[in-house]
Amino acid sequence: MVLRELVIFGLDGVLVEMAALRAEAWAAALAGAGQTWSADRLLARLDGVDDRTALASLQAELGRPLPPTLLNDVRTRLRSANAAELMPVQDALGALRRLRGRVAVVTLTSAPVAREALEKVAMWRHFTSATFPTELVERVPPAPDIYQYAAAQMGVPAARCLVIESTVHGVRAGKAAGMTVFGFVGGASKLDHAQAAKLDAAGADLVFDRMRELAPLVGARAA
Repeated sequence: MVLRELVIFGLDGVLVEMAALRAEAWAAALAGAGQTWSADRLLARLDGVDDRTALASLQAELGRPLPPTLLNDVRTRLRSANAAELMPVQDALGALRRLRGRVAVVTLTSAPVAREALEKVAMWRHFTSATFPTELVERVPPAPDIYQYAAAQMGVPAARCLVIESTVHGVRAGKAAGMTVFGFVGGASKLDHAQAAKLDAAGADLVFDRMRELAPLVGARAA
């Protein structure tokens, strides 16, 4: 059993199933800008990548700037899709209720998108003062900045933090921050052995695939 004072969750693929909705929002926004990208193609490209980095990468590939309103369009579409279709990762809410100690969440999306997503799946009360979007820091994963920032804001040393992440960039960021990292492969878009191997290779201290296993691993109390 691994006891930690603070458990820091990734959002998408760990607490909520947002990856496919985000890819569809990007595809629709790009179509509105005259660019044809399938959601399936974007799904892999966006995995573990924040909006600013994704936009810069697409512009570099196209060799020209995209409309300055594109990110706002993506986020508007994603918020609408989340409100209608977002689902929690199976057993994530139960795991939160059983955890001992404090929790926080880091997210590649904007703060409003994150809050609305967590409200949709009845998890916001666990993170009202502990939600940290990567837009708060200059460097994004795999750089450790957002995890260091979250720990500092929560007043917990890195050595007492446990990160739960579903992406290679997230695992590397947590390890670079000096934290214990568990890789999670139970989200809808991560249910494959290849992803587990990737998270292990990225340095995850443990990889698991059922959120109900989390509480016994980090120290649980009755719900």
